[in-house]
Amino acid sequence: EYWTQEEYDEHNHAFREYEEYTCLQASANNQYCQKWKGNIDSEEEFEFSECKCDTEHSSTMFCNNWSCYEKGQDYFFPNLLWSLLDVIIGVLPGIIMLAALGDCCVFAIIFSSWFIWSSGFLILTTWLSGIGIVIIHFSIIGGVLATIAGFFVLC
Repeated sequence: EYWTQEEYDEHNHAFREYEEYTCLQASANNQYCQKWKGNIDSEEEFEFSECKCDTEHSSTMFCNNWSCYEKGQDYFFPNLLWSLLDVIIGVLPGIIMLAALGDCCVFAIIFSSWFIWSSGFLILTTWLSGIGIVIIHFSIIGGVLATIAGFFVLC
């Protein structure tokens, strides 16, 4: 059996949730659904749920206690302004430090540390803003790597 429902989220009345449920197992007397799964979707989040009856009421007409598992995730709206976080905090300090150095060994150590640092910010900002940040990040890193290649030729 299959049923649907529309509900407003208790935290934000602006987003209606569209819920679809499927009965996986009917009760022994076919009076109610004993186990079901659901897909819930709205503009701000999606969820998956599954419930089963733990204790049937003495009348056997409905369930007294349910065990449910629900997992969901909020949607996010990509914003490339997060790329400024990556550029200012993740990339720019490394460029400034690398430009100030003159020794090749120290340069290699600082570069390795900076690469790990900026990669962490790349992961964070990709999560916050979407995949477009990767293009911005690697275009900046590409310029820095070209500069570094020129530096190593001079070493």
